[in-house]
Amino acid sequence: MKLLKNYLYNTGYQLLAILVPLVTMPYISRVLGPQGLGVYSFTNATISYFVLAANLGLAVYGTNQIAAHRDQVEDRSQQFYEITGLRLLVSLVAFLAFAGFMLVYHQYPAIMLAQSINILAVGFDFSWFFTGLEDFKKVTLRNTVVKLATLVLVFVFVRRASDVLTYTLIISLSTLVGNLSLLPFLKGQLQWVKRRRLKIWHHFWPALVLFIPQVASQVYLVVNKTMLGALAGVTAVAYFTSADSIVRIALTLVTSISTVLMPRIANAVAQHRTQEIKTYMAGSFRFINALSLLLIIGIATTAPTLVPLFFGTKFLPVIPLLILETPIILLICWSGALTTQYLIPFGQTRYYTVATVLGALVNIALNPGLISQWGAHGAVVATLVSELVVVVYMFYRLTKFMALRPLFEGLFRLIVAGAVSAGLGLLVLHLWAGGWLAIGVVALVETSAYLGLLKVLGLNPRDLIRLDAQSEEGVNR
Repeated sequence: MKLLKNYLYNTGYQLLAILVPLVTMPYISRVLGPQGLGVYSFTNATISYFVLAANLGLAVYGTNQIAAHRDQVEDRSQQFYEITGLRLLVSLVAFLAFAGFMLVYHQYPAIMLAQSINILAVGFDFSWFFTGLEDFKKVTLRNTVVKLATLVLVFVFVRRASDVLTYTLIISLSTLVGNLSLLPFLKGQLQWVKRRRLKIWHHFWPALVLFIPQVASQVYLVVNKTMLGALAGVTAVAYFTSADSIVRIALTLVTSISTVLMPRIANAVAQHRTQEIKTYMAGSFRFINALSLLLIIGIATTAPTLVPLFFGTKFLPVIPLLILETPIILLICWSGALTTQYLIPFGQTRYYTVATVLGALVNIALNPGLISQWGAHGAVVATLVSELVVVVYMFYRLTKFMALRPLFEGLFRLIVAGAVSAGLGLLVLHLWAGGWLAIGVVALVETSAYLGLLKVLGLNPRDLIRLDAQSEEGVNR
């Protein structure tokens, strides 16, 4: 039950992180238009390289370290101060690198400067500490206030197509303020550690090893937009980003379970509870497969109705992009689960690196030709192929630890239930005039049909969300 609660809290936290762009997207896409939204997306993609460098893999590494030492207050305090000190230092170096970059790069200077606040925000991000402690409640509740305030600011101050800078400042500052708002919750969780005992550089190499695959992973998120901007223009970036934003929101609902399980599995690895880990993984994959397929059919069937309602009629080219990109939900959820539940906790970072670098190379190789030929559609195809390469390699590595069959138990029945549910959803949309009510009815029909068919096919929906029942029994023995 604790895992389920943590999943709900973490999902809430992750959704809040994208709540402002999600809720404001219909408004912003109409006010800023494809050109303004494209400029914001292009500059955000550019600054993401520096944000990635500021992170240096320390978020994932820090979560693992805190999870391994969570029961010893003195040890986890030392880990916290050392890793935080390194994060602040690396963030400063990344910001100085950005300043040097701006001496030679003169496109959108004001907006780029506003985006650079995100680099500084990295140094004050403490969410990794609470993730390691499996404490998601405080983070979620605290950030709710910040995100709602940001939402109001966007609607009040972004009123014209020329307000791209204002929008950028609001979003960037909300990230910084949201991170700083976690500071009060550190009280009572840490002990004071003398500065001479701190060994900051002790963590540099292990974090750097994790940084390499994260750089490769960022290719899927950033290089597509950068190359689209260069080869097809910022309007194509806006279309691609709009489709991708819907997919990323859906991903948040599913990948949160891997984030929640990561500290639990890291702690189990430290205590050599191998069978328990296999049970967790099998349970999480049942959940991932079921929810991912439901989200895929829901997005794909409603895309023609959803896109003009959500983004406006200027964004109709987003419809086929969104439908084409939906399978990536399942691929990324699989690779994310394999990374956080097996490769990183078991110290198999070299295989994580190989997988992501391989995927990045495939992405870079495919992008120029596909984007030149098909524009944003080509970027989506390149991303799908790259993610498929990554997940196939990761599954191959997992076979050295456990059989794959338990991870895909009932998958065929899930696909059958999903296909029938999608057909019913399309029928409803064909008979309905459209609008938000139609989308709501389709979601209700597809979900009800999906869950009902699963029971008919012998899969109890309750078992699909029973994430820790068997595992907790093993822990308590």
